[in-house]
Amino acid sequence: MKHFDVVVIGAGIAGSSVAFEAAKTSSVALVEMESVAGYHSTGRSAALFSANFASPSTYALALGSLDFLLNPPAGFSDVPLVSPREVLWVATPGQASAFDSMAREVRERGYKVRTLAVSETVAACPALKPEALHGGLLELDGYDMDVNALHQGYLRGLKALGCPVLLDMPLTSAEWSQGAWTLRLGGETMTASRLVNAAGAWGDAVASACGVQPLGLKAMRRTVATFDAPAQFHGSTWPFVYDIEERFYFKLEHSTILASPSDETLQDAGDAVADDMDIAIGIDRIQQVADLPVSRIRGNWAGLRVFSPDRDLVVGFDQDVPSFLWLVGQGGVGIMTAPAAARAAAQLLLDGQVPADLLARGLSAELLGPGRFRKKMAA
Repeated sequence: MKHFDVVVIGAGIAGSSVAFEAAKTSSVALVEMESVAGYHSTGRSAALFSANFASPSTYALALGSLDFLLNPPAGFSDVPLVSPREVLWVATPGQASAFDSMAREVRERGYKVRTLAVSETVAACPALKPEALHGGLLELDGYDMDVNALHQGYLRGLKALGCPVLLDMPLTSAEWSQGAWTLRLGGETMTASRLVNAAGAWGDAVASACGVQPLGLKAMRRTVATFDAPAQFHGSTWPFVYDIEERFYFKLEHSTILASPSDETLQDAGDAVADDMDIAIGIDRIQQVADLPVSRIRGNWAGLRVFSPDRDLVVGFDQDVPSFLWLVGQGGVGIMTAPAAARAAAQLLLDGQVPADLLARGLSAELLGPGRFRKKMAA
């Protein structure tokens, strides 16, 4: 029976990144129930780095990830992991109050955001209808992310470190005894000193299988569709466009519009499927503010975004089962926070500490960990 210092459950971006960081100092195995790593959420991301309107902890993790994304280790990827893409938040006259509130908040935080008049907003994205707008907020430090390059870089790195990536290995049982976990995964049995739960929408199910109290994670479906952009916009450079209240988003990629109603539909863990009504709702919302006719839908998909009770990422040991580390609740920000969240988790596994640069950004084991929920339950 093979023993590892750490077994990571879930081979999406969260699991592969923490396995990569932990494997630098420990023996690690990465296990995945699907036949493809990153099948559910990682492979269905909108692929945007946009941190200015995130929660303080997400903002800190995103900024803590940026150096890795801009300057990955030698040999990690043959292509850049990120490329600049401004992010434009737009508001209608009926959203003036929300617009003013958001503009005030980003000014107070000192973020790199410009307030745009209607004419400037339309200049940034010429498909927008000036009569439908109140104004815009432009993030100057957004990026498109090559999610596949990032994920594959971690998986290649694991191979170089000698860390096995085991697919088609669903967790069937787990038992803690005499200082080690005994795990039955598919037809295999292995032991581990510590266990990392990076199972996304299955995070609570994995916890239950391990005898750990679930957190109350919620999986929400997010729908995306693509259609042809009007010919006059082919090859243009637009920002990624968000509604100020996150009722839709869209971006131009060469000759194609990628669009979403920013839906959050509660769903059990499983394979998410796009809903035609959600697609229609998203297109209608976009067409209220933008001149983007749709003759046909080229493609569509859906993914699951998994939220913790306070909608912030959870990185830390369970206070009741200290050999069980949670890395869940990414809620749609898992790609842009992965490098820093992985470093935090790996350092916690190694010595129980949070990396100094993340501490300097205001993060702590208490702020990141699941104990914040247990304390509320106890109160």
